[in-house]
Amino acid sequence: MATVKIDGGDTTYDCGSEDTLLRAALRAGLQISYECNSGGCGCCKVRVLEGEVENLFPEAPALTERDLRKGFVLACQNKCASDGLVLKTRLETWNPKLLKPARFTATLAQKIEIASDLIEFVFSIEHDVDYLAGQFFMLNIPGVGERAYSNSSIATGSREIKFVIKRMPVGRGSNYLFTEAVIGDEFGCDGPYGHSYFRDDVKRDVVLVAGGSGLSPMLSILRYLSVNPSIARGVQFYYGAKALNELNEEYIREAAVGLGDRFSLSCGLSGSEEECGDWRGEKGFIHEVVDRNLQNYNDNEFYLCGPPPMTAAAQKHLMVERKVPFDQVHFDRFF
Repeated sequence: MATVKIDGGDTTYDCGSEDTLLRAALRAGLQISYECNSGGCGCCKVRVLEGEVENLFPEAPALTERDLRKGFVLACQNKCASDGLVLKTRLETWNPKLLKPARFTATLAQKIEIASDLIEFVFSIEHDVDYLAGQFFMLNIPGVGERAYSNSSIATGSREIKFVIKRMPVGRGSNYLFTEAVIGDEFGCDGPYGHSYFRDDVKRDVVLVAGGSGLSPMLSILRYLSVNPSIARGVQFYYGAKALNELNEEYIREAAVGLGDRFSLSCGLSGSEEECGDWRGEKGFIHEVVDRNLQNYNDNEFYLCGPPPMTAAAQKHLMVERKVPFDQVHFDRFF
């Protein structure tokens, strides 16, 4: 067990051989800035002042040549390689209710086909895991490694956790889960992680904007609100897909059944005429659907999840074009 010190004070934490600098800090209750936990966003870069690290992902795209020359590393992709490591970073205070991530075993119990190339994977777990609606976990896939997946379930004592996953043509993780994983297989899981969790202390109504497997954390939020009627929020859900066979409105409505008339769903398809088939609803990218339908932007709390181009377009629309305050827009960047 190595000891890591944060420069400029007396703060230290232990980092075991199985943990990265970031995860060990989070397990110790320290909040180093991060988002994707996968080496893509660069939010967790720290500067190594003393000691050595082991880089697990040297080709990670998040660091520039200038960052490397100055001694920066990604906390999510580096382990301790010596004791007495000293890091220069600023600790955050964004989450006073921080949940420390933990490792556990998840056993595949069910595969529920939602739409074309979209499955909700249900895992049983031996002990309940504390997490907030909308957070994500790292699932360790045999022969592939860890992949970040947002949960679609809520912690209700059922001893299960769910992930909605889209099969990607070149996605090794999703292809393994779709074609090779069988009921009863065990997977290592680590979490929770992420900042785009539902804020029950915020009284504003809720707008959810998602595309593809970004459905997963939105189902988590809808299911959480459905079983907690005392959290009286109006919820507008905008969901985008490319083709008609990628859409299952009924599955979404089932997750929101407890919300009654406080819930509304607007879906949009962005594909070709052939892909859209006999669809008579909204067409275009989902941020365009939001623009055509949403009123009173600043009266809402926004949660975004989906492919990077979709979330980037939605962020621009909300924060740049509609001037929604940054602290009312929540998302975790995935790459």
